[in-house]
Amino acid sequence: ISPPPASPAASHRPVMGHFQLASESLLGTPEVIEDNSGDALLFRQGSFGGFAAFGSPDLVHVTKQNKSVTGTITEKGYYHFIRGIDLSSAASISAYVARLVNANMSSTANSMAGTWYLTSITIRAYNAFSKLDVVASAKLPGGMTVHAVTPTGDEQEMTPALWQETYVSGVARALSAAGEAPLYPCLKTFPPMPHSDDEARFVEAALALVNKWPAVQSPGEAARTELGPVGAAGSAMASLLTKYFQKYSRYEQAVQFFYEKLDQDMQELGYIAALALKDIDRLDRARQIIDKLLRKFPNSCRVVMTSALIAMAEDDVDRALTEGFRACDMPTADNTTRTCTALLCVQEKQFSEAIKLLNDCDLEPPPLDHFLRKLISKSRRITSSVPTGSSGSDSTDAIRVLAKRCKEERTNPSSGFDEMLAELPARLMAESERDIYAVLVEILNIVGWDELLSIRGSSFVMESDAQAQSDLQDDDDQDEDEGSTPTKGGSGGNGKEGISQKSAQVEGISRLSVAEDAMDGAAGSSKAPAGKKEAPSNEKDDDADGEDAAATEEDTPASEAETPAAEAEVEAAAKTASKPRPRRFGAKKLCKPWLDFLVTNMYEDLRTMAVWLAEDDQMTQKHSSETENAPPVVLTAQDVLNDTRRSAVDWLRRGDLASRLKRTDRAMLAYEVCIKLSEKSKIPCVAAWVSLCDLYSRHGMVEEAIIATDYVWSFMDANCDTGSSERHARYTLPVPPVEEAIYRLVSQFGLKKVRSVLNSDLSVAKPRLFSLLLDAVESQTFGFSR
Repeated sequence: ISPPPASPAASHRPVMGHFQLASESLLGTPEVIEDNSGDALLFRQGSFGGFAAFGSPDLVHVTKQNKSVTGTITEKGYYHFIRGIDLSSAASISAYVARLVNANMSSTANSMAGTWYLTSITIRAYNAFSKLDVVASAKLPGGMTVHAVTPTGDEQEMTPALWQETYVSGVARALSAAGEAPLYPCLKTFPPMPHSDDEARFVEAALALVNKWPAVQSPGEAARTELGPVGAAGSAMASLLTKYFQKYSRYEQAVQFFYEKLDQDMQELGYIAALALKDIDRLDRARQIIDKLLRKFPNSCRVVMTSALIAMAEDDVDRALTEGFRACDMPTADNTTRTCTALLCVQEKQFSEAIKLLNDCDLEPPPLDHFLRKLISKSRRITSSVPTGSSGSDSTDAIRVLAKRCKEERTNPSSGFDEMLAELPARLMAESERDIYAVLVEILNIVGWDELLSIRGSSFVMESDAQAQSDLQDDDDQDEDEGSTPTKGGSGGNGKEGISQKSAQVEGISRLSVAEDAMDGAAGSSKAPAGKKEAPSNEKDDDADGEDAAATEEDTPASEAETPAAEAEVEAAAKTASKPRPRRFGAKKLCKPWLDFLVTNMYEDLRTMAVWLAEDDQMTQKHSSETENAPPVVLTAQDVLNDTRRSAVDWLRRGDLASRLKRTDRAMLAYEVCIKLSEKSKIPCVAAWVSLCDLYSRHGMVEEAIIATDYVWSFMDANCDTGSSERHARYTLPVPPVEEAIYRLVSQFGLKKVRSVLNSDLSVAKPRLFSLLLDAVESQTFGFSR
């Protein structure tokens, strides 16, 4: 697969003069220069067996020869990554190779640097269904050969079925934003569905492979499926398609693909259509579809869970909770099912049930990208990309530039910053952790921090307490003659190392509820996460970050909780559908370490929020009027700008903090302050504008959302290679945050409303945004006809 190591004789091979380059750098394509030619291909071969569900971006490996002015010939290896090209056939792959070659051929060379020649191009693309890598190799001059290779190195001939799988895998990679987090070097992206009929082509090809959907999963997910079968309805492909139609407001198309045009043997996927109808408040039709599916698939976890969500939208609380719990008890129940049911419990103030459901989630650490780790360790030099100008290329580096810029703004500030904000552990949560954290925040915003700890303490036995109780029991058996029997319900006064009574000095944390606008009560000393007797600690003494937490013992040892729990689960399984709120647990279970970690993350977030609230209180007092009965002061971004001594990156991180804690007003304020500070320093702050695109559009702020999207697009035009299409011929292709915000506005208010706001006296690039509205009409985004 990889080229053989260079030999002394190889350096004297004749140069292939038909493919001369203007310089070492390719047009519009930065590349990583390898230390040893072929390393990237070797790393790819050894790593792609452990790829995530849809794999990493496609690897393009290029070999070039240089003939110096003295006649010495050297060969080097280069590579970059691409995403979104058509992988449906050898001809479509060779089309990219031809564009790459033709765009860089030149009869003029730099005499000082010698003459560069293109000698070979190899493309490797992952087939997520069959776990193969498709290898296309072109020797120049010469033809291109294509074959598939297994993780063990065995070659396979490409068949029409493998081509179809590879095509669907390539589009799925683009829709799942593969290669952006973590960011792959030198990533170029293409629109995965550039034409209006490409969506239908992709969905139909994906549905033709529906029997293979369960195979699309990472190695960690594959290990977990041994506990229960995963069908097409609960697969990663089904989740990806659901998110795609929701993200781009294509609800009516979802109904067409997953209900009206669906074959009989795929009817279970009709729950995607029912979810789409629920999202646009067409509850009657959604109920008709889901009831029909319930009769046909009574044991489908996703169908039952969708019925529960529709029932909640219909205000049928009893049915919603009953079906939600029933879905969670099924063998195919996954984290999405349990998280959705937990949210239903939160809405009905059943917080203990909600937190127990979260504890039932099977949350594994995110898998490491071994391929990227090997590449980064060898990535030392990158070529300077030659700008394409208005070359008509349909590729763009905008996504890579945007992802890199946002990452740098959050992690590499150019001025002073607050270490407390920079080191918040919640900033590094994976997507699955963020989903569960969001449910915990919903509980927090209703009951407050102390009550959340109390609920946790009454629901679980902490790992440290269970271990300490076991140690105490062992000591009791050994030291019975010394009267060392532990006292039930003790709070750590026995002197054992397994439980330590600790406290932290935090301003206002004990009474802090982020559902309020200010701290409740005077600032003072309070306890860390386990400040109440009912709330055992969530940290041990040997924490790496040194945070302290109090701990208490539980009355029931973990060993005694097994029998009642088993009996309770039998009772819960025997309950009929007419009983709306079944009790699923008869005794305390052990709190899983990852849930304990998320609670600790929340404590750190609240501790930092308390400092912010204290600063706001001082600013409010400064701006408040001494007149009695004066209206309360509402701080604006300009007020904060005049008084703050913090840097822009601190306010950017505060915006992220407020977003995690669902404090939308505070998040908007923080991002706006960050932008004003950046403008004052004449430094662009794109990350704040990207976040505001999402917040403004979700909360129906049309004018503000249009301004935010225009700023992001202007930054892309100024800093990216200009990819073009028929409609976007003079500027960069719109990045996903811009598309999602505009389409969301169209779906909420209709095209006429958005167009009328855009036609007002807004100081934005109107032709550019009007072109995106035309895209919404062509793709028939929901709301385009009103």
